[in-house]
Amino acid sequence: MAVEFWNRCEIRTSRECVYLHLADPRNQLGLQPLLTEVRLVDGSDESAQVRFLAVEAITISRCLPSLRNTINVELRRGPKPELIEFRAKAKAGVRVTSEFRLESVA
Repeated sequence: MAVEFWNRCEIRTSRECVYLHLADPRNQLGLQPLLTEVRLVDGSDESAQVRFLAVEAITISRCLPSLRNTINVELRRGPKPELIEFRAKAKAGVRVTSEFRLESVA
């Protein structure tokens, strides 16, 4: 089953600043509430493509330990600070593709 949605928000800073923040895999920890760890697999700050592992901690009950779900993520940076794509693959066969299109607002 495929589900698609979109959202638009205005952030009062430069497009380049937002791009640099989103393009750094370590910042995913603050953007996604279930993530507890990010480990770089391949790529660098200058690479157009970076692969990393994101680890989620999912709590089902206070009586049970949290479940750890490791997700393989591929981050692709566009040639200009306008586009960032994420392709995530979880163990259970869940696939998520997300895209951030950054545009200046007058």
